[in-house]
Amino acid sequence: MSRIQYENKQSLANESKFKEKIIKVWDCDLKKMHYHHVIDFMVVEDKKAKAWLEVKCRNRNYNQFPHVMLSLNKYMKGIDYYSKTKLPFILAIRFLDGDYYFKYHRQYPTFDIVWGGRTKNQRDEFDVEPIINIPTTYFTEF
Repeated sequence: MSRIQYENKQSLANESKFKEKIIKVWDCDLKKMHYHHVIDFMVVEDKKAKAWLEVKCRNRNYNQFPHVMLSLNKYMKGIDYYSKTKLPFILAIRFLDGDYYFKYHRQYPTFDIVWGGRTKNQRDEFDVEPIINIPTTYFTEF
């Protein structure tokens, strides 16, 4: 059974605005990938793949918590793409007070894996799952 997609007009509009900034700042194109790929975008320059990109818009400030949570499944898929293609896996997040990105590197320590996710305002049983907590210190501001 496949999971309901919770993207809506507002979340897609937020993603689109952030996407436009990324395209401008990184001078690239972003190709939206089908949801079965798990990762949101392929970063493209001159029709060539340059990176794998997951984009999030969070309704909180950057330093509100000491870490950023990400689905373990998305993280593992990003690492798998990185390992097999040697292209960077990047997590870009728009917070209320700024835009930041995390670029995976295999020499990073193993991040904490916990059972968590969307515990407030839970939409379905799949909102709580294995996640990783990436310390905000690993993020760079755009």
